[in-house]
Amino acid sequence: GPILLGPELKEKFPSIEKQSRVELYDGSVKFGQNVFQERIAFVDQDFMQMFDFPMLIGNKGALNQKNNIIISSLMADKYFADDDPIGQTISIKFDGQTIQSYTVTGVLNKPPSTASFYFNFIIGIENYFNLKPDKVFDWSDYTDALFVQFQKGHRPNEISDQMPIYVKIQNESSFTETTVIERFGYELAEISDMPFAYPFSNPLTYSWEGGETVVN
Repeated sequence: GPILLGPELKEKFPSIEKQSRVELYDGSVKFGQNVFQERIAFVDQDFMQMFDFPMLIGNKGALNQKNNIIISSLMADKYFADDDPIGQTISIKFDGQTIQSYTVTGVLNKPPSTASFYFNFIIGIENYFNLKPDKVFDWSDYTDALFVQFQKGHRPNEISDQMPIYVKIQNESSFTETTVIERFGYELAEISDMPFAYPFSNPLTYSWEGGETVVN
């Protein structure tokens, strides 16, 4: 869906408790003499609360500062070996030019074998908008994933009649008459049926999709 959709829904609809976008980006991660190309996940603050990620070191508030970063235990071994990664500073070069420094404040435990997604590097999404300031108010830009968590007892059909408003905004921002989004779809993530890396803190969590003429 549009990268601006999640925050807009959370602000407008009290039935939505949390939302998080996931924007994936490649960067060159450097610590000491070690430099590797890695996939970075930019997320909103709610992300760590929506998913029950087991922390090996640190806590769910590890992303409470813009320049904090959470890494996987695999990356902790890769970059720091037997040293304590907490408090260490790594640098990430984006687009071959922009270099940002981040302090490791959390390490994720190894994911279960049923994991369908897992991130080795997680930082706040405000860092993405620093890289792409033109996207801050851009309804034409899509995010890689959008997760929306409703308050207990609420479901997405309660706001479905309002979604055409955002479809209209999306179309007016980015598409020609030959390519028109008809609607945004959503997928219900039930814990018992979905092999996610970790269960949702609330079983009624939905992912919103877009980018096709019609989304089932």
